[in-house]
Amino acid sequence: MIKNITNVRGITGWGAHTGVKSMRRDLAIIYSKVPASAAAVFTQNQV
Repeated sequence: MIKNITNVRGITGWGAHTGVKSMRRDLAIIYSKVPASAAAVFTQNQV
């Protein structure tokens, strides 16, 4: 079984390539069917 956030009942996830990273998904949206708390981490590559 692949373990990821969408294995949780009531959670849906989606990823897309928006052009920030070359040829990779770089945007994620996570949706909860019920009210939920969330946290995020944003980083900047200096490479």
